[in-house]
Amino acid sequence: MNRSDRILSIFIRLLKGQRINKAELSTEMRVNARTIQRDIDDIRTHFYDSEEYGGRRVEVTYSHQDNCYFLDNEITSYNDYTFKYLLIIIRTLTPTINKEIYQFIESEIYQRYRDKSEELVAILKTFNVIGDVLPKRNIDNVWNAIIQSKAIYHTELKKRILPNALNFQYGQFTLLVENQKSFEGLPLDSGNFTLDKQTSNTSEHTVTLEIDRRVWHTLQNNQFIHSIEEDTDEYIVAIFKLNISEIHNLCFNHSPYVHVISPDYVREHITNRLIEMNRVYMNHKTN
Repeated sequence: MNRSDRILSIFIRLLKGQRINKAELSTEMRVNARTIQRDIDDIRTHFYDSEEYGGRRVEVTYSHQDNCYFLDNEITSYNDYTFKYLLIIIRTLTPTINKEIYQFIESEIYQRYRDKSEELVAILKTFNVIGDVLPKRNIDNVWNAIIQSKAIYHTELKKRILPNALNFQYGQFTLLVENQKSFEGLPLDSGNFTLDKQTSNTSEHTVTLEIDRRVWHTLQNNQFIHSIEEDTDEYIVAIFKLNISEIHNLCFNHSPYVHVISPDYVREHITNRLIEMNRVYMNHKTN
């Protein structure tokens, strides 16, 4: 199972009101527990960015009693309205959708909302359906650049671009960029967009850390702790709001007892910095 299929599976289970045990699910899906944690963090970010589902705030919550993640029961009981609400939002944004997306939504309706299928399909049929192939390239790099406030490099234009937003109309994604105090749209298939690897040291990031209990006592009163996700005899999983420099200092000063679980771009950035620092140290030691 690839990452997108795995996240979709977890997402659907949560919407159905199921409780997600990280250890059990990692065994079922044949991945490690940290991978499941990153998937849950991505889903949590999705709900946070969406702000409301069916007029209600939705959050993925962790229960210490059974070590499970879940959505509030009051929210999950309104799944059919949530889906209808989502369909109407999409319809107001674009009257045209891709055939693959149409078939996927239709399948979800008949599988999960049989009692409301007639009403939901009636809304779905108001869309214009096109057969264009979904974009396979650029979408990940462009989206990551937007949410991480990073620049991207357009290989055909040979220049760095700071993306503002993605616009979707008539079945096509367009990247909005500022050009001489006005905005222009660049189709995603207009060239290759490469994500700039540089990350700002001052911007704040929501990061999930796994912390060994041997050092937890020195960090447990940290004012930047957002929430405790998991508490075991061996380690704590906690969410912090820190900038890159603070994350780097935390991981380096308490190595190897602090590990970044997610998001991926922060974990990779910290890992690369630690490797580079270790390489410099070893060179000095050899010399």
